[in-house]
Amino acid sequence: MKKLLLLGTVLVQVHLPAQPAPKPIPSAPEPKDEGQIILLQGVPLETVLDLYSTLTGKTILAAHHLPVVTFDLKTVNPLTNDETIHFLESALEQRRISIIPQGDKILKVIPSFETVKSAKAPIEVKRGKLPDTLGYVVVKVKIKNVLPHQMIDILTPFSAKPNAVIALDDSVLLRDRTLNVKRMMEVIEDIDIKPITFEERIPVKNRTSREICQLMNSLTSSLNSPWPASMAFLPLNEAKAVLVIAPFKSDLTRAKSIINKLDQSKNSNPTQP
Repeated sequence: MKKLLLLGTVLVQVHLPAQPAPKPIPSAPEPKDEGQIILLQGVPLETVLDLYSTLTGKTILAAHHLPVVTFDLKTVNPLTNDETIHFLESALEQRRISIIPQGDKILKVIPSFETVKSAKAPIEVKRGKLPDTLGYVVVKVKIKNVLPHQMIDILTPFSAKPNAVIALDDSVLLRDRTLNVKRMMEVIEDIDIKPITFEERIPVKNRTSREICQLMNSLTSSLNSPWPASMAFLPLNEAKAVLVIAPFKSDLTRAKSIINKLDQSKNSNPTQP
């Protein structure tokens, strides 16, 4: 059922969480809770923080030098408890007020410009273990298959704070609201994947492995190169073979055909595949 959360200069009525509906008869479906409509009129910061504490079930530890602000907010559609938490976090951020978790039971409320120096040490956690509603967090994410600095331009559009993404030697540091951090972690999971490659050892008889690789690399570096840039040709001198690494199996097949032609005679030096 819809609930009306009406706040004036004091908290008039709070039904959070919504009271469960009476159990229906066995044959009837259980009615769904549609959330609550929020109405804030001239409400001071202390009241909003009390409401946030009730919703999250966590103790609020507010700094003494928080700005003196009031809230006039209204939701047109009913919001669930989690949606209400997001709504209040956004309203607080608009007024340059941030929430930082201090363990599992306490939330620290400070001016937003102090978030970087007040945040706890970076945590390493899987995205699925990070709650959506947790205020400002600092998360360290290991990068395995791309360069960390390449992630900055990709992740920055998902952040709400300046310098929210910092590249380290083997990881990136994400400093933002939890919901934004989870979005960035999801992007990292999609991008930081090991590329699929195909490889094969191709034996050579009439030329050395190094000669064949030089010829193949000259084709790769030419303007009309028949190969993608990720193709690689490595000489295996002791094995008298060339190791070919290709992103597609078809490229591997074509490379093998050309190597066999190059290996026919030392007098031939084709420049076309």
